[in-house]
This record gives sequence, structure tokens and C-alpha cells, in this order.
Amino acid sequence: MSRLSRKQPLVSVIIPTYNWSSVLRYAVSSALAQTLRDFEVIVVGDGCTDDSERVVASFRSRRLGWCNLPENTGGQATPNNTGLAMARGKYAAYLSHDDLWMPYHLERLVDAITSSGADVAYSLCVMVAPPGSAVRVLTGVSESGQYEPGLLVPPTSFLHRREMAEQVGGWRDHRTLNMPVDLAFLSAAWAAGKTFTQVREVTAFKFPAPWRRDVYKTRPSFEQEQYSRRMQVERDFLSREMTAVALAYAEGRPKSPVSFPAETPGAPPGALIDQWREAKGLPPAGGYRSPMPLYADPGALRLWNKRVDILPRRGIEALCESNTLPVNGIFLGRGWYDLEYCEAGPFRWLNREGEIVLTGLDGRPKRLIVDAESGPGMECMPFQLELRGDDGGLIGTAVVSYRHEIFFAMPAVDTEGMCLRLVSPASGKPAGTDSRILNLRVFQLRLEEDVSVRPAPVPFPKVTPRAFRRIAEVDTPSDEERP
Repeated sequence: MSRLSRKQPLVSVIIPTYNWSSVLRYAVSSALAQTLRDFEVIVVGDGCTDDSERVVASFRSRRLGWCNLPENTGGQATPNNTGLAMARGKYAAYLSHDDLWMPYHLERLVDAITSSGADVAYSLCVMVAPPGSAVRVLTGVSESGQYEPGLLVPPTSFLHRREMAEQVGGWRDHRTLNMPVDLAFLSAAWAAGKTFTQVREVTAFKFPAPWRRDVYKTRPSFEQEQYSRRMQVERDFLSREMTAVALAYAEGRPKSPVSFPAETPGAPPGALIDQWREAKGLPPAGGYRSPMPLYADPGALRLWNKRVDILPRRGIEALCESNTLPVNGIFLGRGWYDLEYCEAGPFRWLNREGEIVLTGLDGRPKRLIVDAESGPGMECMPFQLELRGDDGGLIGTAVVSYRHEIFFAMPAVDTEGMCLRLVSPASGKPAGTDSRILNLRVFQLRLEEDVSVRPAPVPFPKVTPRAFRRIAEVDTPSDEERP
């Protein structure tokens, strides 16, 4: 690693990078141009084999250090943890190698975290689509105006107390997660009781690589070059960019311009990251995949389940207000389309199959109740719906037609949880202009005790006369004990 200044800085800026030196130059320039001057910059190569080290060295700055990992890990977790181990600042901030900061980014976040006493400060960030697309996504915004688990807050837009990372277990490798690493990191901080404060100001711009097909093969940098120049010379730069954001939301373009398939039930850890890597022109990350059961992963369940959803509110509220997975809880896993609304209330569409996650089963007989109807993918005709277990074994079947409640008898098990799959036929077809296959529309899922199943009677123990006399002798009070 190249040496940094000996003076202990207030902020340590960590820039993870991999073989894209043309954009790295602009990220480093963005960090060095900050109005808050008490910082260091640690660039961590994820097994870089290009000229990234020479690009970093070309700045000739004592604030700037370089470290290259011996091999590529395929994600930002290990580079971030390496940067944190080297960091000396009171606070840690992150900047993706293809993103840019406004000059006042660190100043705003440090002011917010020091004045509030919070553990994490985050700002608003604009995600910019490729040229030719008017898509803009504003991150860090919630209905409550506060941080909520699952809220999209890119690493480029937040800063935290450095010791917090160790307290929450650091950045976890995507090959062990059922969710993106940045969401998992902040979710773990929230679950540990860490506090958040929001800077209600745009201070960062993100250029998502998965939105730019094969970008790691072509490695362009013209977007970062243009934005970097505009930040310096256009006095109305931010005003123009916020107008673009407003127009995107008004015209219905506040979502990703690239459609990624929903994670399939049973997908291995890191499957979503593999999709993103493929879109960027990179192969899937190698190495061992260490799965975590969904029924033991409250962070992932918070990501897939809304506060108002097709599930009982009790379990959702317990999940969203604490890190507790309720007894006899029921949640959605992978495979479901996003929540939608109609006059009858919220609902979700299902294509081929969707996961249903049960937590804290108490061993009593249960039944799963599904309020659903056949969808346009099946031409709204009756079909057989299956419920399968963790191992793919069939639990039960039911016919779906018009909207009605379907009942599945559940095995009586006392276990930490289980993951079921609701499976429809594979013959569904897209309906009209909607490219999705909408086989089943589900209005409600709930788990109830099956009162029709009576517990087996407990046999009365056979008592011999001699045994009865012994019991009687023990239970009969003596003369002294009589009142």
C-alpha cells in the first residue's frame, strides 16, 4: 500500500474498485475536491490487473492510499472491510469507483452526524440512467422521512461511525446473503439499535453499472467526465438535475430502465448479484456459497414484505419494528411480483411459483389459507395449485378458479421455521401488453390453527391396587397434618 499522511483524519473515505481505471480517476478527483478537508482516501483494488494503481499514484496526494487484494472476490464486501481495517478516521464513508460526490458531500454528512449524535448519516442520491434514457431514481427517501429497513441508500450516500462496522459484524460477502450487501449492512445496523439521521439534500450521483450492458467490457468514462465537468462549470447544475428527477417521476420513469428477472425460489445466496455481474459483462463470482435459511433471515424478509401487504399485520409489524421473528409467523419469500392495489385491496401476482416463509412453528396443527383467483396467464380458467415443502415434496393440492379461499392442511411440526412453495402450472402465457405471466392473483395469505384436528387423547395410566395404596398413603395427610 502507498503511504498516507501520519495525521489522524476525521473521515476515512473508502473507494472499492476493480479494473476500471478510467472512471476511478473521476471518483478520486471527486473525493479530493471536498470542502471538508480533514479526510483520507483509501482505494482498495479487488484483485485489479489494470493500471488502477498508477492512476491513484498519479495524483501524488498524501491523503491518498492504495491497496490491492491478492485475488478478485467479486463484490464490495471484502474491499470495504479491508478499507475499514486500514482506516484511521472517526467516521467512514464510501464512494463507488464509478460514482461522483458534490463538493459539499462530506461536510453535510459530518455536520449531520455530529449535531444529531447518530451512528449513520445519509443523504439523497440521484441514480442516473444511461444516455438516451430519462430515468432518474432518487434514493434515501421514505414516507416517514426516516430510515426504514430495506430503504435504498447506496454506500456512496452514507457515512457512519467507524467502530459501528465491527459492532454489527462488518460487510458480509454477497455469497452468504439473500439480499444485496449494502442493504444487509444497514439492516444489521438498524437491528443492532444504531440510529440514523437524514440529510435532505442531494449530495451524490450514482451511475449504476448493471443499467449499462457490458460496461466492464467497454469501460467507458464519458458520463463521469461530463458530470464532473458540469459540476465545476455549471452554476445551475443541481437545479437542472433536480428538474430531470422531477420530470422522471411525473412521467412515470422513476424505476430501473433494465428489467431483471425476479429471484427464483430456492436461488443460491448472491443470485441477484450474479445477475448484475452478468449484465455488467462479468462472470459470476467464484467461491463457496453459504446459504442462510429464509426463516432465520429477518433482513431479507423485511426487504420482500411491505408494511401493508397480503399478510396479517401482526407479523409484519413485529418484523418491521424489531428484529424479532414471531411465533407462527408467515411471510413472503422470492418469486412474487410487486404489491399492487385494486378496489378489493392489495394483491400480488404469481407466475410459476412463490415462496411462503413460516417462522417459529409451535407444533400444533395448522392450515394455510390462500385467498386467490385464476389469472390471465391461465386465461382465468380453473387449474390445480400445489403446495410443496422445503424438499420439494407435495403437501397438498387445490383447484383455483374464481376468487375464493383455498385451504391446505399443514404438518404439525415444532421447528424454527420452514420455507414452502406455492406452485402453479408452467403453461401460463403473457397477457396483452404485459410481458409478465400472471397465473395467480393472491389477495391474502394467513396461517391459522386447524381446530378440526383434535390432539390424540392421552391414555390414563394403568394403576394397580398396590400402586394405588402407595399413592393413597403418600397423599393421605397424617393425624398431625389434619386440621
